Order: sequence, then structure tokens, then C-alpha cells
Amino acid sequence: MAGLTIYCPFCGQRAGIRTTEKLSLLVTKARIYCPSCGQLNADFVGQISNIRRAVYVDCPEANNWEKTEKETLQEKGIKPMTNE
Repeated sequence: MAGLTIYCPFCGQRAGIRTTEKLSLLVTKARIYCPSCGQLNADFVGQISNIRRAVYVDCPEANNWEKTEKETLQEKGIKPMTNE
């Protein structure tokens, strides 16, 4: 989960991440701890939501995705759209 900073609610210092687990295409769970005060030992669950594609339209079906768009297209034998 590089690029995401979580702060300890007890001392305000930066928390560390021990492990991450991808629960689904859009959800990740991380085991976090505080190396400064040692009081924090918790799970953090983050979900990507309100997804919009490059054309910026709502994409509510994203909540039901189990595979990437590329995997789904390959599975169904559909060629991806191009901008040409």
C-alpha cells in the first residue's frame, strides 16, 4: 500500500504496515502497527469506490467486479475498444 500514510490515533506518528491482503479487486486489508508508541495493532480495510472511467461516467457495476476488465474481455472473447 505504498503512497498511503496512516497515523497512529494514540501518538500521532506514522503507522507501519506489517502485511497486506487483497480481499477483492477493489478491497485491500492491511495489518498496521505503531513503531513509535507500540499502542496500535489493528486492521485497516480500504476500498476503491465511486469509480469513474476516463470519460467520467458513473460506474455502479464496479461494486460487482471480481475480475479485471482485461480478464473479463479475454474470457468472453471480446476485443477491447480502441480510440482509433
